[in-house]
Amino acid sequence: MNALYPKSVNPGSVAVAPMTTRTSSIAEFVAHTPHDRGTRDLSITSYTQITGAASQAAFAPDGSLWVLSTGPSGPDKYIYRYDGTWKNIPGLASRIATAPDSSIYAINSGGGLYHYA
Repeated sequence: MNALYPKSVNPGSVAVAPMTTRTSSIAEFVAHTPHDRGTRDLSITSYTQITGAASQAAFAPDGSLWVLSTGPSGPDKYIYRYDGTWKNIPGLASRIATAPDSSIYAINSGGGLYHYA
């Protein structure tokens, strides 16, 4: 193995970071969030919860929301597009980014880069 690259670790063997603990409401989140460096108080901001769960999100110029789900287990997750309703997009990815034309680029855990239009 090349010494320039870190040893691969099974994601299932890594302990969950304290900040990833889910909270039941925005109010509970605000109560446990430090308000420093001029951050805005979320308790006075209007939020609407969207159904579903996500591990990563990317907003596209056309107003759609692209997300990686929380499943399946492992580094690669299902891809969804939300524009008022959820649509499952074929494939799995560990990272996503939107392009100016509202398409996405996806990277999987093997390092493959893909474009989905």
